[in-house]
Amino acid sequence: MYHIKRFSLLLCVVWALYLSVFLPAQFVPARASSLPNFIILSRYRVTMDVGDSFPLLAISSNGQWPTFKSSKPSVAYIDAYGIITAKKAGTATITAKVRRGEAHCKITVRKTNLTLSKTSVSLVCGDYIRLKAKTSNGSKATFKSSKSSVASVDQRGVVTALKPGSAKITATAGGTKAVCTVQVTHPSLKISKNKATLYRTRTLQLTADVSNGHTPVWKSSKTSVAVVDEDGLVTAVGHGTARITATVDGVKRYCKITVKQPTITLSKSTLKLTVGEKKTLTCRVSSGIKPLWASTNAAVAFISSDGNFKVTVTARKAGNGTIVVSEDGVKAQCKVIVRKK
Repeated sequence: MYHIKRFSLLLCVVWALYLSVFLPAQFVPARASSLPNFIILSRYRVTMDVGDSFPLLAISSNGQWPTFKSSKPSVAYIDAYGIITAKKAGTATITAKVRRGEAHCKITVRKTNLTLSKTSVSLVCGDYIRLKAKTSNGSKATFKSSKSSVASVDQRGVVTALKPGSAKITATAGGTKAVCTVQVTHPSLKISKNKATLYRTRTLQLTADVSNGHTPVWKSSKTSVAVVDEDGLVTAVGHGTARITATVDGVKRYCKITVKQPTITLSKSTLKLTVGEKKTLTCRVSSGIKPLWASTNAAVAFISSDGNFKVTVTARKAGNGTIVVSEDGVKAQCKVIVRKK
């Protein structure tokens, strides 16, 4: 812009010097001051696009620098140096004027045609899409959202779905607008189980199927009963019930976890042995967890482990005793009676 202004001024100075120095005296009328002046313009008709600039050069017969005026500055604005800037579509007349002389240039500012790659789109919360704007004059469009809390947009045209609702994305270029309607919906979320029963220390892997592929956030309503890690692995820690929640973009699904005590069943409730005799005692634990075995009178009935769920009872002397098996606070007993040989 600066160089254009300098060039315009230089051209006018050269013309003024020519008129004042090199023009032969016999061609200058005796009463030149009373004669009309004329102005020569570099262009008399110009077509422009919104945002373009154009230097209008003017030379006057009296060597004066003309003043410029636009009939519609909102359409085509011209500064003191003759630089025209197209503001919006329409027509305007530029007048260059000196004393007793003027010239005109008609300016036509073309309307900018603007199209978007999409006029409507449906997105799930957390999704994004890029809108591409194409203009007839290659100018850059600006973007704006009617509800940035629902769908935001940056100046590259990238739309991000934030929460359910509807928003209009408006692209503007050269006074022309184009609109894309964005509908934002909840993602679908399914979890592998909605209820489960566990025994203490046991685990359960929950999985989530999310339509937009986002990772859910897992949470337990009662960590004293069941805890869950970031991958959905549930661990039973105490008796009772807890609700495991998976959350994705405002959508929640639940799994009810019940942690209960096991049941223990012994193969016999009473054992009768003679001194020196051995018998096997087995148990079944519903939790599948190895129980603890104990004898209340090891001098009478001694036990030795024969695997996780069975023991060997050895009668050592006459008397009575009890074999106790326990797991997670639950107990079962077998009475042992030992007689002499």
